[in-house]
This record gives sequence, C-alpha cells and structure tokens, in this order.
Amino acid sequence: MKVAFDGRTIADRYPGIGRYAFGLARALAAYTEVTVISNPAEENSRHDLSQISAHLLPLLARPGSLDQHRFIPAAVGATDASVYHAPYFLLYPSPTFMPLPCPSVVTFYDLIPLSSAAGFSFMGRWMIRFSHRQAGEDAAQIIVLSRAARDSFVAKLSLDSRKIVIIPPGIDSHFRPRLRNEVKALRARIGLPDRYLLYVGTNRPHKNLPRLMEAFARLPAETPPLIVAGAEDRRYPQARRAVEAFGLADRVRFLGAVAEADLPALYSGATLFVFPSLVEGFGLPVVEAMACGTPVACSNAPGLEEAGGAAAVRFDPTNSASVAETLSRILEDAGERDEMRRRGIEHAASFSWERAAEATLRVYEAVA
Repeated sequence: MKVAFDGRTIADRYPGIGRYAFGLARALAAYTEVTVISNPAEENSRHDLSQISAHLLPLLARPGSLDQHRFIPAAVGATDASVYHAPYFLLYPSPTFMPLPCPSVVTFYDLIPLSSAAGFSFMGRWMIRFSHRQAGEDAAQIIVLSRAARDSFVAKLSLDSRKIVIIPPGIDSHFRPRLRNEVKALRARIGLPDRYLLYVGTNRPHKNLPRLMEAFARLPAETPPLIVAGAEDRRYPQARRAVEAFGLADRVRFLGAVAEADLPALYSGATLFVFPSLVEGFGLPVVEAMACGTPVACSNAPGLEEAGGAAAVRFDPTNSASVAETLSRILEDAGERDEMRRRGIEHAASFSWERAAEATLRVYEAVA
C-alpha cells in the first residue's frame, strides 16, 4: 500500500504536532511505502527528515498560504497513493475546491481553541469549528489520541463517533532514564542545580502557568527551583508577569526552547515533573517524563488522566492551594517519589510508535 503522509507540520512552529507527525511517519515507513510531503520553507531544527525511510516530496510554498492547500491534490496524485493522511486539521484541503484523488484520514488532537482558557477571538473559534467539521466530514476516518478527545469532538462538533478511532501516540526511544554522568554534564552546561522541578511545554493560556506560579509561591523558599522549558510565544506574557507579581525571579528560570537531544537528560535530572494544564487532548510530555524515570504530578484534565494513567499524582488545576499541597507532599516523601518512578516507567512502556503505526495502518487498509 502506498501512503501519502502530509509532513508539513514537522516544523518548529508545531512542537507537539510535529513530534507526533515525525514519530508516526518514521514508524509507518517500516511497514509500508510512504511518501512524506514536506515544505522546505518551514523552519525545522528539531527533526531530521532523512531519518524517515520514505520518499520525500517537497512542496515549496509560503507557510500558511493558500498555495500550500491548492497544490496538495496534485501532489497526492503524483504519489499514486491509496490513502492520504493529514496529521493536522489545518493541512486538510477544501473538499469543495480541492478534492483529493484518494480516500483520506485526518488526525484531530483537541478543541482547546474553543475553550475560554485559550483566548481565541469569535472569528478564530468559528474557523476552528468550521475547519474541523469540514475535514471530519470529508475524511473517511478520524484518528484521535484519547477517549477524552473523541468525546469532545462528538459532543461539540456532532461528528459521527463511528468514524473516530482512538490511537494513542508513541514516544521516541531516546526518552529513557539517563546515566548520572550525562545528567551531571547537562546541569553543568546550562547551569542547573542538583534538584529542580520541571515543566516542559508552551506558555499558551491553557497551559495554566500563572496558576502554577501562584502555587509555587506558596511553597517554602528552600523548595528546589522551578525550571520552565519550551519555546515562548510572546503573545502570552502572563507567566513571566506572574513570576514578577509573586516575587519569584530568583526561584523560577525560563530556559526557552531545549534541543531535542537534551530533553531526556533534562527530564531525568528533575526531582518532579509538573504539568498543570486546564485542558489537553493527550499530554505527551507527561509520558516522556515518566519514560525518563521522573515522578509526575499533573492536573486532573481528562486527556491527562489517560496520558498519566495510575502512575501520575493529580491535582485540581484551578486551585493553587491544591497544587501547592500536592507538590509539597511529593517533595517531602522520597518513598512516594520512588514508587512514582517505578509506576511511571512501567506505564510509559505501553506507548510505542510501532503500536501506533500498526493501528494506523489498519485504518488505512479499512478505507483504501
């Protein structure tokens, strides 16, 4: 079977979605013939496309332009593919004006932009609804990463649940507990202390970082510092403002974007990983942290319940006192942290790109 896989999200501006697209495309290429459609105009410093044993079809167009969509049907036709997979709803071409030459599959993640926490305008929310519904109705099958995501799309967009397949993502094999000397070397290179709390992700409103800062301010001054890793969107300065408001400048450090090769050691060296999102479709950093042997405390958002399973300790993300109490208890109990590490490594082992690829291939075979 020939698959046309739209890899235009394998780019720096799509951190989580790009990781999903890269991991799945690389795993799929071991099972079937894959052509990855890419856009060389996109900045991509995180993922090496040459690691995917697939044909590469460059589609040069200004990122976000109409040309990106207009050229897709012809590009898919040139691959002679039996199925086209768009791993992001905004990649999907208009079925009215740009019909595809073969059956299609689309991956949906979440409806976070529709939540009040996301801060989108009325028109922005309307476009999100319209684009999801258009792609969902035209595609032969929809892949989501969790039950929570499926339930959200059915309830809010009235999509046919029979078209939706739940396939959890995998995690890359380099996410594993790192040796002490590797962690020590990273600490020395970027100036990290022996103990620290860690958050990895964006600073978008639904990530709830201001509430995390409020909770962190409740903890004693001797608490290990909080390290915030991930590219910052300057449209959302609320987290930095919260640091200033709560007098945390000497207790919170923003690392910015971290090289992919450094992430496993960064996770492995953390005393505790914290993920306070108000809403998530899945929450891949939770699983990555667990795979590296790091205890995880996260919010009780539905998508994170599936990502963290019984291995994570949860808190109410709307209550800073609840967050602070949870973090304090875990930090004071080394035995609980050891048990969380054990459960986390075991839980993370259930997520693999090979399993995700096999399940995705079954979807392709059903629609081709």
